[in-house]
Amino acid sequence: MERLYRHPRIIIAVILLITAAFASQFPRMELDNNNFRFVPENDPSRIETEAIDEDFGSQVIILIGLERPFDSIFDSDFLGRVHEFDERLHGMDNIDTVSSIVSTDYITSRGDSIVVEQLVPGDFAGSDEEIEAIKQRVRSWDLYDRTLISDDEKSTQVLVSLDLKTEEAGSTESLAVLDDIRVISGEIFTDGTKVYLAGLPVFSSDINSAMKKDLRTLIPPCRDYGFSYPVLLVPQIHRHRSSAFHGSYCNDLVGRCHAPVRRPPLGSFNRFTGYSGRRGKCIRNTCCYPLSG
Repeated sequence: MERLYRHPRIIIAVILLITAAFASQFPRMELDNNNFRFVPENDPSRIETEAIDEDFGSQVIILIGLERPFDSIFDSDFLGRVHEFDERLHGMDNIDTVSSIVSTDYITSRGDSIVVEQLVPGDFAGSDEEIEAIKQRVRSWDLYDRTLISDDEKSTQVLVSLDLKTEEAGSTESLAVLDDIRVISGEIFTDGTKVYLAGLPVFSSDINSAMKKDLRTLIPPCRDYGFSYPVLLVPQIHRHRSSAFHGSYCNDLVGRCHAPVRRPPLGSFNRFTGYSGRRGKCIRNTCCYPLSG
């Protein structure tokens, strides 16, 4: 240990190299808080989930709630915005399906045939008659209640199914889709509509954001002072060795230095006012160990 302390510059250089080596990997660091990854690969629940993904498609869904606090969703302007939102989502990568009030299927009968068509027709012009017809369609099928629209007709939901596996719910691709949805919704719904997001990707994104916030709080002291700590600490150790470990004189607090000291054993330092050089000149905050007797 003594030989190590005799070379403070080498200590500083080694610590800086080790710190720089670890810091160089920060750009490659990725946060993935998908709970699915914490389940063992041979766990029955995980095996069943993967089998469901293979048979029925992705279970990674982002739920988007659109609320109009002071107006109804059955409005030509709002339905036009939802239609634009729906089209832009369909044009994004890693999105499998989009289900909204303007793209959801409506099943009805005509004569002896079963007809499947969009709930909102493609040639929707926004007239009062068309809006009333859409409202009647929605109310005629209980499946839409509290899934597609709310009871007070002020909220609707958009379901976005991602073309990703459950284990990829917290992946970079999934979070990129979520970020794009936030941007697009902010650009389209500027009429006071409140936008809410839920789903596994949202859960992972929120945890990642919380972790990044904590890291920004904890890492800056290390980032700003991590290199300076070794630089400041090692010379202080070297100075303490020179002043306190070699025949210095100590006083308990202040005043003339009168207590001769001997070199202390490791781990048994006492804080005194140290003396360096000639008698009578004390250096505060120097580690000294007074001689017994």
